[in-house]
Amino acid sequence: MVDASLRATILGSLQTLHRERGISIIYITHDLATAYQVADSIIVLYRASVAEAGDVERVVKQPLHPYTQLLIGSVPRVSIERNWAGEESTAQGEDHGHGCRFAPRCPVVMAQCRDAPPGLFLTEPRRAVACYRHAAAAPLPPGRLNQVLAVASDVANL
Repeated sequence: MVDASLRATILGSLQTLHRERGISIIYITHDLATAYQVADSIIVLYRASVAEAGDVERVVKQPLHPYTQLLIGSVPRVSIERNWAGEESTAQGEDHGHGCRFAPRCPVVMAQCRDAPPGLFLTEPRRAVACYRHAAAAPLPPGRLNQVLAVASDVANL
């Protein structure tokens, strides 16, 4: 929690380290705007589980998981047309520990969401989402999230 000027300086320094020295950086934040500005890849977590992962441009501009969609939709935008009173969630509920962790709050929950947690589905070569609405896509084998996040060819075979 620093002011905008100092945050810009810090992020600029991190980008310089990455660009000039080839240093990889893991940036953990709730601030999607800065994550979008500095990251190549992004992992969106909900209650310590991967909801969606992939190229930051694709995930932020075209979110697939309902949580990512709500998260992106909650980013404040300056607009005189905006309903500043906010919108109520269309689905509320209590977590019973079964199924998808987001199911109690999900606006598009299905019966299978409450039965078992979804795996990750590879919707594009560098994108995965944990949502049964994308179950037609190939399942991402456990432990292979790195294939979604690989940016350079030298790390593609991790």
